[in-house]
Amino acid sequence: MTEYPILNASIDPTQENILVNPDHNISIAIDTKHGLVVPNIKSVNKLSLLDITRELLRIQGCSHEGKVLPRDIQGGTISMSNVGNVGGTLVQPIIVPRQVCIVAFGKIQLLPRFDAEMRVVAKCILNVTWAADHRVVDGATVARAATLWKSLVENPALLLTQ
Repeated sequence: MTEYPILNASIDPTQENILVNPDHNISIAIDTKHGLVVPNIKSVNKLSLLDITRELLRIQGCSHEGKVLPRDIQGGTISMSNVGNVGGTLVQPIIVPRQVCIVAFGKIQLLPRFDAEMRVVAKCILNVTWAADHRVVDGATVARAATLWKSLVENPALLLTQ
């Protein structure tokens, strides 16, 4: 989102203004026995990986106990959904009101693919679907962000250069 800040924008309640948020408050959809809960991790852009992990574990625990605080639900700037943990492989995510982007992950599948020598090999495939509000962000920007995200997931060492 640092590279593509428009994906971290919000639309104000009057739907007249676009606000590019300085903080990355990432909403995470969590499936619980109480239903779907979508708390967010505040200011991810200012946290270490360890801090992000601690906060994720905290909001997951609160979600499963049915004890999510209002402050945990409010203020999300972009959403992530994972249907892979319930067996889904592909989903069309719906944008959360006032946000302009959501990304959804499916289940990792071992599938046949061709290698450079045109031999069939087994590869782990993860379907990732993005949706964006085209009143605010164009599809080419989303595609570029998705391509950058893919390169970082496939080559985590690149994160050290970001």
